Amino acid sequence: MKRALIMVSPGFEETELVTTTNILKREGILVSLMSINKKKVVKGNSFVSIETNIFINNVVVQDYDVLVLPGGTNGTNFAIENQKLLSLVTNFNDNKKLIAAICAAPSILTKQGLTKKGLFTQYWGMDKNSNNQEFFIEDRIITGRDYLSTDKFAFAISNKLK
Repeated sequence: MKRALIMVSPGFEETELVTTTNILKREGILVSLMSINKKKVVKGNSFVSIETNIFINNVVVQDYDVLVLPGGTNGTNFAIENQKLLSLVTNFNDNKKLIAAICAAPSILTKQGLTKKGLFTQYWGMDKNSNNQEFFIEDRIITGRDYLSTDKFAFAISNKLK
């Protein structure tokens, strides 16, 4: 069974987190929700709280097939300053694992040097190098534009894992 690790950062975008989780689970993928702020329950951008089941310190990269980074400006701003998360992204990439980021979260990938001009998408206007498609697949990197494209983003992850 394939396994997905989904980041839960304070201020996450609820639609991107919950919809992606739901679709992946319905597609038969085992999902773990990872807290990056040492709290089991994490509050999203619209004040919806999500209970996580693993802390970033306990993650073993080899146990997962994909790292998913939901967006939300506040969640991404918190995450992009988290050195453990940045190291985890690098570790997933070094181990040739799939990495998926949506909305503002592709900024994390850009900071780690994992995006190429025109070969990723992101929330409108955040990065002039984005191609603004609903979702985009470049090798082992999947990016999604915004909450309106979350379903397509999640199915792209599922299809890539098959």
